[in-house]
Amino acid sequence: MPKSNPTGQLRRRLESWRSSAVALALLGGLMQFALACSPAPPVVVQPIAFDHHRHTAGKDGIQCTTCHTSVDRETFAGLPQVDACMNCHAIITRMSPAKLARKPGLAQLKQFVPVGWIPWGRVYREPDYVFFSHRRHVTVAKLECATCHGDMRQLSAPPVRPAMEQTMNWCVNCHEQRRASTDCISCHR
Repeated sequence: MPKSNPTGQLRRRLESWRSSAVALALLGGLMQFALACSPAPPVVVQPIAFDHHRHTAGKDGIQCTTCHTSVDRETFAGLPQVDACMNCHAIITRMSPAKLARKPGLAQLKQFVPVGWIPWGRVYREPDYVFFSHRRHVTVAKLECATCHGDMRQLSAPPVRPAMEQTMNWCVNCHEQRRASTDCISCHR
């Protein structure tokens, strides 16, 4: 009957654990490399060359909620549609082609009047397992839109990609700074 060798067994276990630790470290390194090399979010093509700066700064001074009408009462902010634009730009239906040629943004808007909606490209998208409520953040927490979307008032064209990467760590850091809930169930469904 062979004698058991506790030192040999311990050595084999340590070698097995060391091999596992090396494999895990390599896997972690590969994951970090893959994340670092992941491509930037795709560029979204927008149907109208909307100038946030022109509408929100200066004499116009329009608030975000004028066009993003559901941001303070719904989970989603809503993208402006033809009826919201026509509140100020109804004149385009009577403008001559020559005048519209000098105002390409209004000419772009006019093409959507018969359809009644504008096919904006969505720039911000949460994963399916994340629940995000604009109302909760804007109305209850009193956050400014720029907190999550950057200063849109400075943009002379619509955004084509997120102004900031909204990762889970980014959200958790914000919640911790503002002493908001960090319970998983608050945001994950």
